[in-house]
Amino acid sequence: MSWKNLSYAEVLSTVAEDMAIITIKEAAGHLTARDIINANYGAPGDVYKKKFCEVWEVKKEFAWFPADKIYINKDFRKVLTVAFKKLHTRGQYIEIKKFDGCYNERLGRGLKLASLHSWALAIDLNAATNPLAGKVTWSTAFLDTMRECGIYCGADWKRKDGMHFAMFNG
Repeated sequence: MSWKNLSYAEVLSTVAEDMAIITIKEAAGHLTARDIINANYGAPGDVYKKKFCEVWEVKKEFAWFPADKIYINKDFRKVLTVAFKKLHTRGQYIEIKKFDGCYNERLGRGLKLASLHSWALAIDLNAATNPLAGKVTWSTAFLDTMRECGIYCGADWKRKDGMHFAMFNG
């Protein structure tokens, strides 16, 4: 079976069915985040934005969030909504002080690849207190909640990026 020809959902489905044969990490090792993103969404740009992005009036659902609206990928919004609900229920939302961006079509810092922000699949929070390559100030409980909801945290990377939370790792 060629993992390269499967969508992200098909990979997860196949992995779930064959857990005794292959682990998720092994399956994911055959596909990069960009392979999955490009297969499911295509290149970033106007066509992508019209089809896959929306304005989320986040403040209407989460009055505590520091911004009124987020321009975000529709699929990432669903994942982030689940995470925000759990953060709210657990009282961990109080750690979010500032929204620092979601959609921004650009290369990743220090990389030659498009940033996940180019697809609105990542969000930056509390950038001033969680700078790139700096100290991560989120509580372990906050980060665990985000991870539990399937969100990748830049706090877990070798070059820490504590402000960064994304639907894909990379």
